[in-house]
Amino acid sequence: MKLLLYILSFLFMSTLLYAQAESNYEKLDDDEAGFVYKGTCTFADINALGDFRKSKADDYIPDAGSMTMLKKDLSKYKIICFLGTWCEDSQEQLPVLYKVLHEADYPLQSVQLYAVDRDKKTMHGENDTYKIELVPTIILLKDDEEIGRIVESPKGSIEKDLAAIIAP
Repeated sequence: MKLLLYILSFLFMSTLLYAQAESNYEKLDDDEAGFVYKGTCTFADINALGDFRKSKADDYIPDAGSMTMLKKDLSKYKIICFLGTWCEDSQEQLPVLYKVLHEADYPLQSVQLYAVDRDKKTMHGENDTYKIELVPTIILLKDDEEIGRIVESPKGSIEKDLAAIIAP
C-alpha cells in the first residue's frame, strides 16, 4: 500500500513539474532583429535563441551584498517577467537575470516568463493585466500583490534593484 502511495505521489509530482515547464509560444517571424516569440516560455526556451547567447552575462559578477540578501529572502516572492525576443534590452538583461536568480538559488522553473510581440502583446492578455508598456519588465509579487518592478533597464543592477524592492 505504501509503495502504491509513493508511486502515485511520484506520478502526481512529475505531472506538476512537467506542467510548470511547458511552453506555449508561437514564432511570429524571423528578421534582422531575430525571432519574435509571443506567449509563455521558459529560460530554456530563451537560452536556445542565438541572440541571447551573445550575452556577456557569463562574465558578469553580481554584487555580493545584494546576493546575500537575495539568497536569504528572494524565494519568498513570485517573479513575473515580460520580454521581447526581438528587444536589445531583453537580450541584454534576461541572461543577467537568469544568472542572478541561479546564483541566488531561486527556483527558476517558478519564474513566469511572457514573450511579447513588437506591440508588447501576449497571447492571452497578461500584458493588459500587468499594464506592460516597455520590455523587459520584471515584476515581484508577495501574496499575489505587486511590490515592485524593474522596467526596461535596472537603475543600478538587477540584483541591487531586486534587493531594494524586497528590503524591509
